[in-house]
Amino acid sequence: MRIFIFVGFLTCGEKHAITWQLVKGALKQSECKLGAHRNNLILSAASIAGGLTVLGTSDGALVVVAAEKVCAAALKGSSGHDKSPITAM
Repeated sequence: MRIFIFVGFLTCGEKHAITWQLVKGALKQSECKLGAHRNNLILSAASIAGGLTVLGTSDGALVVVAAEKVCAAALKGSSGHDKSPITAM
């Protein structure tokens, strides 16, 4: 049985979010595919259970990302933060 441990972090900012992983002693980056949110300013991020990351945007959206892709099902019905920026989580 193999056990996988994610050793990484996320960086974000103007129109981008990037995951970083330690692979064979070197950092590997993967840009998150943000879809309709790709032009938003990402102001905050939080890791949650199941390897998911929640991003907070300048227009009040909560974007859930897994494996560098937005989880559309997790966003369904989310009204965001009343269009106010989400600056911390």
